[in-house]
Amino acid sequence: MERYTAELMRVKNDKSGKCRYFLQKCGVMTRISQADFELKKDLAAGLECLTITVKRGLVRHQVTAVYYL
Repeated sequence: MERYTAELMRVKNDKSGKCRYFLQKCGVMTRISQADFELKKDLAAGLECLTITVKRGLVRHQVTAVYYL
């Protein structure tokens, strides 16, 4: 059984309350839709490396989603 991971990130702006969603592709965080973000999280076999960073009014939730083939 092969294992692979995907880096996901949700960034929330405290002032506006808006959230933006990202997926890491080739070492660069690329913006994706909320539906794609939720789908990737729901299809994952598990989640690892949950980190939260607060900086300059932005709250970043980073997670590593684990998948098995």
